Amino acid sequence: ISKGTVENYNDTYVNGTLTIEKAPLTITAKSYTRKQGEENPTFEAQYEGFKNNETSSVLTKQPVFSCDATEASEPGEYDITVSGAEAQNYKMSYVKGKLTVTAADPVTITANSYTIKYGDDIPEFGFTSEGADLVGTPAITCEATSSSPVGTYPIVISKGTVENYNDTYVNGTLTIEKAPLTITAKSYTRKQGEENPTFEAQYEGFKNNETSSVLTKQPVFSCDATEASEPGEYDITVSGAEAQNYKMSYVKGKLTVTAADPVTITANSYTIKYGDDIPEFGFTSEGADLVGTPAITCEATSSSPVGTYPIVITKGTVENYNDTYVNGTLTIEKAPLTITAKSYTRKQGEENPTFEAQYEGFKNNETSSVLTKQPVFSCDATEASEPGEYDITVSGAEAQNYKMSYVKGKLTVTAADPVTITANSYTIKYGDDIPEFGFTSEGADLVGTPAITCEATSSSPVGTYPIVITKGTVENYNDTYVNGTLTIEKAPLTITAKSYTRKQGEENPTFEAEYEGFKNNETSSVLTKQPTFACTATAASAPGEYDITVAGAEAQNYEMSYVKGKLTVTAADPVTITANSYTIKYGDDMPEFGFTSEGADLVGTPAITCEATSSSPVGTYPIVITKGTVENYNDTYVNGTLTIEKAPLTITAKSYTRKQGEENPTFEADYEGFKNNETSSVLTKQPVFTCTATAASAPGEYDITVSGAEAQNYEISYVSGVLTVEQVTGIGRIFVDGKRVDVYSISGVLYKKDVVSPNELPQGIYIINGKKYVVK
Repeated sequence: ISKGTVENYNDTYVNGTLTIEKAPLTITAKSYTRKQGEENPTFEAQYEGFKNNETSSVLTKQPVFSCDATEASEPGEYDITVSGAEAQNYKMSYVKGKLTVTAADPVTITANSYTIKYGDDIPEFGFTSEGADLVGTPAITCEATSSSPVGTYPIVISKGTVENYNDTYVNGTLTIEKAPLTITAKSYTRKQGEENPTFEAQYEGFKNNETSSVLTKQPVFSCDATEASEPGEYDITVSGAEAQNYKMSYVKGKLTVTAADPVTITANSYTIKYGDDIPEFGFTSEGADLVGTPAITCEATSSSPVGTYPIVITKGTVENYNDTYVNGTLTIEKAPLTITAKSYTRKQGEENPTFEAQYEGFKNNETSSVLTKQPVFSCDATEASEPGEYDITVSGAEAQNYKMSYVKGKLTVTAADPVTITANSYTIKYGDDIPEFGFTSEGADLVGTPAITCEATSSSPVGTYPIVITKGTVENYNDTYVNGTLTIEKAPLTITAKSYTRKQGEENPTFEAEYEGFKNNETSSVLTKQPTFACTATAASAPGEYDITVAGAEAQNYEMSYVKGKLTVTAADPVTITANSYTIKYGDDMPEFGFTSEGADLVGTPAITCEATSSSPVGTYPIVITKGTVENYNDTYVNGTLTIEKAPLTITAKSYTRKQGEENPTFEADYEGFKNNETSSVLTKQPVFTCTATAASAPGEYDITVSGAEAQNYEISYVSGVLTVEQVTGIGRIFVDGKRVDVYSISGVLYKKDVVSPNELPQGIYIINGKKYVVK
């Protein structure tokens, strides 16, 4: 507290205190709803009581939240408490929120059911779920094993790793049915007159290493056969077995009753060679003991031909009843006969001799005449075969009573007399016709003609090519062939530069050549390097003749020679280039100067200049034309003329209006047509004005004429103005006809003497000739 407007003089001031306490701030935990199994939301608060537009950012400690509910908490309401906030200027109070936990979405998890046979492997149990998405995997158990007996067993499903909260579990069932068991009666064989064996069974289908000991009733067997039954097959049936875990099926067996023991009496068989003595025949018996001796006969003799002859055995004195007789066979085989090819010697090139044979082994004084097919001979050696030894094989002989064996002979081929055949060699130019090839021979007389070939043709490139000589129709056998050589040299090719004529100023033409000597329809495209041309003439060279030289060509198959050409340069066609002439008015823009040309085609553009500008005075100026970029050589230039005429200038007298009795104004003019920002100051004579009106003229319109102006650069025309004289009223009437008056102020004091116009008076009230007048 201080003095302010206090007027006391003995005044004391004592300060007071303003205490600012913390403002109340209510922090309320927001409420939320979630499903069981979900995580708690991030809790937040609502604030009531902040001042000065402040927000929770002014808190020095943010509130903390707590809630007893966890992810697994049962459905219900749970307090959300808030606390712990701090701020410099606020006192906190707290209001709880609510977390409402609702039931999780339901899910039903059902174990699948299965049916298996007793002893089968337990399946891998599965499940299905219906409702909410399943999180995790349920546990599935079953007390049954692969050895559990027939029956039904619960498949128990439980939570396992399932994280759902509203979950229901439905068990499945494992049904174990009887396993199939096949009981097959074993099959037996016995002889007629023997007792039946004790029948047994074979089992297929037992599980878990079980055997027939698990049967609660053993199977029983039946068979219609007795000890006296005839030989044949009899069914052995099986039935009546029982077991807890098996379902039976039965397969019959067979009892085969065979005949009593047989005895087989077999005549021995024999093999002899054609012409041998007949053996003494014997026999063997097999089976029951033989009682008695069989009889044996055969029609063959020592001279019988090759073949098989039955050795017939019959009962003789044999007393057995179940006896079987088997004949033997006397086989007379072919006698061995050795056929040997005779050996021979001849020279290469001679024909083979007629081959013959020697024989060893004939019987009964027989000779080769008994052969039904005579032997044939073969030898790889031909007339052309190389010297050496060659087998003479013999084969193909046939005879009814002989088996052939063969011994090779030898054909010795000695060397023929030698001959050497040599192909001639040749040299030609590329593109020439291939010569007719010849040869020489040395040694034995040549029989026949050799074949001569060469891959070269008339179009073959330069190089050497073998002339290959081969046998052809030569019949000699000891023949040697020596190849020749075809050498193809480069063909001569003359390259002549073509001659040309051009005018001075033209570019040289593209030089070309003429060729003489190409072979095989070839052209310059075969050159590996194209010829190059040289000429000293340029576009600017004076008329005359210039050599065109050609050189540098290369080709695989040609030897080059060159002939010069000529370039004749003639005078260029004349051309006359004339600058166009122009006429403009003073001050106009300069025209774009053009030109015309006459004669040869103009190449390039001439340069055109003129000293005149748009501000140049009236007169004539040369338009100078020069070469510029013109490339013509025989060129003539003719200047043009720029004529600048006076520009039109219109001088119009201005129009005026005055009152009757007033002097005429000073007349002035308007100008139209000045160029280059010029004004009337450029006039060498200023215009003069005339008007018939005087101060005393009656009201009306009077021409203001203008004339007499002169200027260097302008052609002048004139337009009259109008002076309008208006009738005067009020004070103006006093001054008509040039009358002079004395003017007094309203108070009677002389203001001004000899006034001739009210224009001399400022606004106010005046006394003239004893009367009051107002000048506005």
